[in-house]
This record gives sequence, C-alpha cells and structure tokens, in this order.
Amino acid sequence: DCEIKVNPCLSDEPSSAPTPPPTPPPTPITNVQGEVWINELHYENARKDRNEFIEIGCNQEVNITGYKLVLYNGSGGIQYNTASLSGLCSPLTNFVVQNYNRKIQNGGSDGIALVNEINEVIEFISYEGSLKALDGPANGTKSVDIGVSENSKASADDSLQLIGEGCKRSDFTWLSTPAPSSAGDVNNNQKISCVQGEVWINELHYDNAGTDRNEFIEIGCNQEVNITGYKLVLYNGSG
Repeated sequence: DCEIKVNPCLSDEPSSAPTPPPTPPPTPITNVQGEVWINELHYENARKDRNEFIEIGCNQEVNITGYKLVLYNGSGGIQYNTASLSGLCSPLTNFVVQNYNRKIQNGGSDGIALVNEINEVIEFISYEGSLKALDGPANGTKSVDIGVSENSKASADDSLQLIGEGCKRSDFTWLSTPAPSSAGDVNNNQKISCVQGEVWINELHYDNAGTDRNEFIEIGCNQEVNITGYKLVLYNGSG
C-alpha cells in the first residue's frame, strides 16, 4: 500500500524511511520592493490618555533612520508635532514603535504623515474624518480617513490595527473596532508574507531489499498550504 505523508510544514509525523537528498525548495520572490506603512496606533482612552503610540510596519527589513512622523491638526490642517524615527523595521523581529506622552490629539479629522528620509510622504492618514494639509511635508495633500476611531470609553491597552494577509500595504485593511495592542509585533489576524505558497513532491520510498515496506510519498511546502483536494496519481511506465 502507498502512504501519503506530509512534511513538518503540515504534520509532525516522523519518517522511518531513508532520507534522500531533498528537492530544493522554491525561492522567495526576489523583486519585491521594501515597503513601510503605519500599521497600528493608539491615541485616546477612558480618563487620562496613556500608552499613546504609532507603529511602523514593513514587508522586509527596512532601515527607517531619517524617517519621521508628522502629526496634523484637523482644525486648520497645520502640523503640530514631528517625531524622528530610527532603527531597522523587520516583519520577523521588530516593528518600530514611536511612543507619545499625551501628544496625539483626539480628533476629529486629525492626521498622521509618514515621511521618508528625503522628505517624501509615504502615507498620509487620518482618523475621525479627513483633512487637507496646509503646511509641512504633506502640504496640499488630502488625508485618507482610516474609517475607525477610538473614544473616551476606549481601553488604554487597545489600539487601531491593520489586518489581513499579503506583502504590500494595500493588502491590509483597518480592523473595524479597537483590539488589544500588539505594539512592536505583527497584529493579530495579520500575516505578512512575500513568498508564493507552493507545494511539491519532496521525498519518496518505493523499493528495498526483501518485501517492500515503508513505502511513502511526502509533500513539501514553503509555507502553510491546505492541500485538501490535492491527489497523488501513480503511472505505470509499461504502457
């Protein structure tokens, strides 16, 4: 009989058969452009505001030294705070968090501009409405309202977060309600991956001394892939 045995990507079942040299796995997409974005923020909660922060997310390692966050007032479209950023953003080990001490305004229509080291605006978002910037790096630009907000009843331990799965900022959407903060890490219900899911025949055993035993075919993968509905079809070389 033939046994289909899935590799550790999908199963913990060990193999008792000899292990031939593995098939090289597919290589990641190499032409993906490094991208950074505003991934999470907290600006208002019940009683005195605390734990305010803005988190920068990314799809690969990006040095954001020289980048800055510019906060805009929805009343008049004027910048009111600038924070300089530094460090390495990594989707595996570190999202960069800029903390604030009661400096982020509570809306409405207040904005946040993420600006790179050559003063280009990468992203200009707002909460509780949109605004047009009238000075600073985003001058003349209209913000994109994220469509979700916090209020005076919110928890200081919650935040507004992007969720979804993909490689680019456009693959993610803002969660419709505040959720427990995950500052510094990928959010719950968010998966950042720039590798195409792929499966292949990775290992097999079909012949041995004496009576054949431990026959199997193993399926390998480069990330979690649900192979329900897949099948292995064996062909006879004689005809």
